[in-house]
Order: sequence, then structure tokens, then C-alpha cells
Amino acid sequence: MEKKIDQYIDEHFDEMLDTLRSLIQIPSYRTQAAEGKPYGEKVAQALDKALSICEDFGFETHNFDHYMGTATFGENPELGILFHLDVVPEGDGWTLPPYEGVIQDGRMYGRGTIDDKGPGVASIFALRAIKELGIPLKKGVRLLMGTDEECGSSELPYYLERESMPPQLFTPDSAFPVINTEKGMVRYSFEKKYAKETADRMILEIHGGETVNAIPAKATAVVTGFAVDELSKLAKEMASSISFSFEEHPDGIRIIAEGTSAHASVPETGDNALTGLLKLLVSLPLEESEGLRTLRSVYELFPYGDFKGTAIGLEASDGDRSGDLTLTFSILEYTPESLSLIIDIRFPVTCTCDGILGVLNKTAEQFGMTGKSTLSDPPHEVPEDSEMVKALTQVYSDYTGDPAACNYSGGGTYVHHLYGVAFGPVFEGHPDNHLHGADEFIGLEELRDITKIYARAILKICG
Repeated sequence: MEKKIDQYIDEHFDEMLDTLRSLIQIPSYRTQAAEGKPYGEKVAQALDKALSICEDFGFETHNFDHYMGTATFGENPELGILFHLDVVPEGDGWTLPPYEGVIQDGRMYGRGTIDDKGPGVASIFALRAIKELGIPLKKGVRLLMGTDEECGSSELPYYLERESMPPQLFTPDSAFPVINTEKGMVRYSFEKKYAKETADRMILEIHGGETVNAIPAKATAVVTGFAVDELSKLAKEMASSISFSFEEHPDGIRIIAEGTSAHASVPETGDNALTGLLKLLVSLPLEESEGLRTLRSVYELFPYGDFKGTAIGLEASDGDRSGDLTLTFSILEYTPESLSLIIDIRFPVTCTCDGILGVLNKTAEQFGMTGKSTLSDPPHEVPEDSEMVKALTQVYSDYTGDPAACNYSGGGTYVHHLYGVAFGPVFEGHPDNHLHGADEFIGLEELRDITKIYARAILKICG
């Protein structure tokens, strides 16, 4: 049976590539809403196209007012496969057209190839293979096509008010083998205002970070009362891997700190330019002020190199279950009369939002700052011994020949607020697919393997 499925997928692979290309050619990032098109014209067009493809393949389709679409095969669906058709904008730096689906060197390039149109097309053709080969299923399967995953997944509540999810659910929107556990997330802001003071040697401004869920790759400050040579000497004496440069500014000297960006779910892979800059600034021979004292307190709480929340008293871990708590100091704005900052925390399933917020609220009060939670999201976990997780790990292991243990993620997946897991499409050890970046791609053999794995998963759970 599996040989027949593999042969079918191989024989229809060129058609699959054409299908994927037809979706890649629709730039389906969220734009201004229009009547009947809550996320804009192109997102609605992508959903219409996908539903038309599924209808041509003989699936029963339904359009939930362009919020979500479904394609169902069989009665009373037991398994749901949830993927999304919206993408992030193309951004800069592409060497190939982002919306053409160019094939080059064994890869298809284009926005959405790996996130998430490629895996979506793989899911469609996996189910189509089973249907057209006449392989009987004891239980039905439903493909669920979302349209707002990149901007908050607001389509899911709309759908759930009208229809229920199948009892077993996976999303092809993360990594293999199986992501069954996702850390909780807290984002928190601190603010403080104080009397403006002037001095010969002082910090006039600090700016660091643009995105709350990323390690700042660059941060800048303007200081007065220093010469470039003095600042350069102090920077060289400071132990860090941050690169510093200096330039004249109308009010003094601008300091530019450059590090390495990384996603906030894996801050240990980056080098925080903002905390590196603060390490230099608090070591400078500056004249005392309330602003400087506040800044020193902030650095005491979030020192350079501390991405586990140790200094603030949040360090925690549950080992292989969901790993360590991580903390990213991601945004800071400082002037001689005010300071505001935002941190991003990912915490293991053995911690709670209330516990994290309790420490942060107490810290804000202790240091005379105003603290506020901007996001509080508990962890997500599907038991490793559940029938669905055991089925998916078995499918992956049988197909690849590799061990298939469950894994955890520091970032939330599409099923974070549902009873489901992430299953692919990214294989461990494969090249970076440039997800959300320039020249995003999916390997052709990778796409072929994904489709065969998803067909086997459908059979394992519903056959």
C-alpha cells in the first residue's frame, strides 16, 4: 500500500509543483480588509484558489467567510491537518523573484514555499493519493486552511464559533519529528519617569531593539563629555563580543553597538547588542543622576550574557520536557527624563504565568518602576503517550529510519491554543529554509518526503 502511495506521489509530483507555484504566485500577506475579505484581497484569493484545487480533487469544501476554509474526505473527521495560506511580506534582499516559484538547484524559491503553502500542498496531495487510489479509511480527514496565522491567528476563534476541530490535530508548520510541548510566554514592559538633570558627562539617549521577539542586533547611544579615543579605549577593555563604533554627533558622540540577532525563543544563539551597550555605558565615568541610577538598576536586572533570567530571579528548567526559561531584553528607550523597556520570556511547562508575573510585578515595585504585562500565554502540551503522538512518531521513524522522540519549542506554533501538535515540515539537519527571510525555499526532495510522510500519518490514524 505504501509503495502504491509513493508511486502515485512520484507520478504526480510535477503537478504538485505546478499547484504550489500557483499559490506562491499570489502575494497573500494581510492587507486592508474589504467586504467579505477580512484579511484583504490577496489572502481571500489564495483561499479561493486552494479550495478550488481541493474541489477539483473531489473533496467536500467549505468557505467560512474567507476566514478559514476546509476540505473534507470521509464522514465524521477524526484527523485535522491545519495549515495556513497567508504569508509575511517579502521584505528585502531577494536574489530571485519572491512570487514566481522559481525552481533552481533542486529547490523551489518563493514566499510561502516552506511557511506554509508547501506543506499545505503536501497535505492536499497526501490525502488526494489515498482518495484516488481507493484506499479505505475508517475515519474521515479534514484539511483546515487558515488565513491569519502570521498576524495573530484571529481566524481560529471565528471558525471555532461555527465548527469544531477534529479530535486529533496536527499542523505542518514547525519541525519534525513531533513538537508536543510549547513553552509559555510573557511579555512585560517597565517604565519610569524622573526629573531631568544636566551634567557635563551624561547619557543623552539610548535606543535599542525594534521587535519584541528578537535579540537586538544593533543599539545606539549618545553621550556627552567624552572623546572618541577615550570611549574606544574603554570599549576595548570591556570583555564582550559586541562590536563598537563611534561617530561625531551634534551633542556629543554616538556609540553604535552591533551584535547578532536571533529569535527570542533561542536567545542563546544571538549576541545582544543592547545589553552589550549597557555594559559599556554603566562602566563609564558619568556624573550621578536619577536617570543613571535607574539605568544601572536595569542593567543589574538584565546583564549582558544572561538569557536565563538568573539576575532577576526567574531561572528555571524542567530538563528535556520543555527546557530552560529564557529571557530576552529586546527593546529600550532612554532619555535624561524617562526610561521604557520590554522583555520577552519563554518559560517551561512547570512554571506558570502567575508565578512569572509575581516576580516581575515585585521587581517593578522594588525599583520604583511601572510594570505591565503585554502578553501572558500559558504553556501548551499534548502528552507524549497520547495515541496521536505515538502514531506520528512511529510514522516518522518508520519512514526515515531515524529515532523519533518528541521535542519542545520555545515559540508558539499554530496549535498552541488547540489540542494538537506540530509535525514537520522542517527536517533536523537540513539547510536553513530562510523562513520569513529573503530567498525562502523548499527542497524538492524535501517536499516529496513530506508528502509521503503525511500520507502515512493519515493512514496510521484513520486507516
